[in-house]
Amino acid sequence: MKAAVCYEFNKPLVIEELDIEKPHKGEVRVRMAATAVCHSDIHFINGDMGAPPPFVPGHESAGYIEEVGEGVTSVKKGDPVVLSLLRSCGQCIFCRTGRPTCVMPNGAGYGKPPSE
Repeated sequence: MKAAVCYEFNKPLVIEELDIEKPHKGEVRVRMAATAVCHSDIHFINGDMGAPPPFVPGHESAGYIEEVGEGVTSVKKGDPVVLSLLRSCGQCIFCRTGRPTCVMPNGAGYGKPPSE
């Protein structure tokens, strides 16, 4: 896959071809259709978020499931997906109904459910 890679903070990204591993247990591989670099990515590129290089920014993306790893049952090859920086459990009522705040311990917004 062709990607823009951050090798050093506050330096230009390097466009290059990368080899992607097959998905491991619980992972999927997505064929990207579109991606964007947002303000959160800029914070990563500037070194403000604590993630060490190298990394590929562009977490606001959309594409299609290309391959699923062992144990993945919630999606299948060909399913359209949207990627996000925020995690969700996919199980709680908030995740299942498309609300922005997950309330489960493994989700991004764990805590008291927002009042309706």
